[in-house]
Amino acid sequence: MVGLDYPNDAASFKSRNLFLPKTLGVYFAQQSRSFIFVRKDYTEVKCFFPQRRILKKIGILGGMSWESSSKYYRQLNEGVRDRLGGLHNARSVMVTVDFEKVERLQHEERWDEVWHYLAQEAKTLELAGADFLIIACNTVHRVASQIEAGLSIPLLHIVDTVVNRLHEMGVERVGLLGTRLTMEGTYYHEKLEAAGIEVFVPEVKSRRYLQQLIFKRMCVGTFLQRDVEKVVDVIHAFEARGAEAVILGCTEFGILLQHAKTPIPCVDSVDCHIEQTIQLALADHIEDI
Repeated sequence: MVGLDYPNDAASFKSRNLFLPKTLGVYFAQQSRSFIFVRKDYTEVKCFFPQRRILKKIGILGGMSWESSSKYYRQLNEGVRDRLGGLHNARSVMVTVDFEKVERLQHEERWDEVWHYLAQEAKTLELAGADFLIIACNTVHRVASQIEAGLSIPLLHIVDTVVNRLHEMGVERVGLLGTRLTMEGTYYHEKLEAAGIEVFVPEVKSRRYLQQLIFKRMCVGTFLQRDVEKVVDVIHAFEARGAEAVILGCTEFGILLQHAKTPIPCVDSVDCHIEQTIQLALADHIEDI
């Protein structure tokens, strides 16, 4: 049955020696993607098209840090397996960059160099066959639009996925945790405010502490119990200011707070990004074989 243009007339079947002689007619059932042959006794015979599901290939720009990239890789594969069953996993290709170089350029505010370095690495993912790109790091989304401009494949922006989740929750006021550049920069604030969501950031002293925590401990895979307690204190301060939820706007915070009790819901940017990446990878990709 492969190669037919789904005609509604029996003649096309007869010309391909596929016509069943004792039939009154045939029609194509779009929902089940099958041809229905109607016999002279008005019974029906269903003939299915063989099909396969082709997953979109995810391009992952990672290594910022490798701790968060490992979470992306694991959860993307687990998510596809849970939806499709069996031995299915995500189709993906990943580039892990040198985070020492990226962090140094960020610290020195040399963002044009960050952009060019990451854009070059993103291009390798496109050339490797990625259907779309994700960046497994919040902070460098500051140059996401410039990176995407140099590609012919789309980029799924992490903040867009967070905004979608907040709208689903009905949240209008949030606290934002992240690196100094994330909390003090514009790329989160602009998208949240454009979506009608008010955003709070911690006081200066807390922002400095969070910056040290992220780069001195969390990015190398370690933290202390007192770090968890201090971050929870910051979240309590958000609640006192009227926040309904807190955005974990650094890809390591979900690891830090995974067992902590917080006074308001935590919206993990990584979880939002991964969930909507899986949805995109699975969308509209069924083919006949």
